Amino acid sequence: MFDFEIKIAQTDEEIKAAQRLRYEVFYAEAGAESSSLQQGDGLDSDKFDSVSKHLIVMDKSRNMIVGTYRLLFSAVVNQIGFYSEQIFDIQNIKRIEGTLLELGRSCIHKDYRKSAVINLLWNGIAWQIKEHEVKYIFGCPRLDTIDPHEVNEAFALLRQKYYSHEEFRVYPLPKNTFSGLDESVVCTNQRHVFRSLSPLMKGYLHLGAIVCCQPAMDHEFNTVVFFMLLPTEKIAGPYKRHFFGNEAQ
Repeated sequence: MFDFEIKIAQTDEEIKAAQRLRYEVFYAEAGAESSSLQQGDGLDSDKFDSVSKHLIVMDKSRNMIVGTYRLLFSAVVNQIGFYSEQIFDIQNIKRIEGTLLELGRSCIHKDYRKSAVINLLWNGIAWQIKEHEVKYIFGCPRLDTIDPHEVNEAFALLRQKYYSHEEFRVYPLPKNTFSGLDESVVCTNQRHVFRSLSPLMKGYLHLGAIVCCQPAMDHEFNTVVFFMLLPTEKIAGPYKRHFFGNEAQ
């Protein structure tokens, strides 16, 4: 029987445990490559960790961290910038007034992916949204493919149903341009293509996120990513009631 606790990491040991889980998921399992990886110590660590909050789910029965999300608030990015700026030009997003929250480095231990951990992580995000009066959250979920046919079908669906207004548009940096892009593709089987999206992408869309960009290459993970933006006041009704309770009525 699981005994979970959701919290913000408070100690160096807890942060390192989250970084170790990220290493296990992103590198040991998925085979990502990163110049920021601290070789030899089994940690996924970069310059953004020191200014971010680390949301963690503990399985207290095993005294281990089983899920984590990195939270980077706009109030602390003046000098360091957002992680997503390594892939996209996000000047239109940075002009938005109010508190912004970038979500990243989401992962769950392989033994807990069918448990309540993802729900707990989003409960924790909702708690931070309320505490910091966040106006917009955003992130760069992966598509988990670089096949041009699959990427273009996915982008056709996202462009047809979920594309942002021009004021929220972001642009892949030249080094992150997806060379196989074909904007003439039309998605004719939207249900099938939606099912093929990664769980994280589908989660963002279910919540009410919009897609702000063309596909971009994430060379660290050798896959395609999209920039997704979610105005917190427009979180879809059932999810708002679930995560925010009576305040969402």
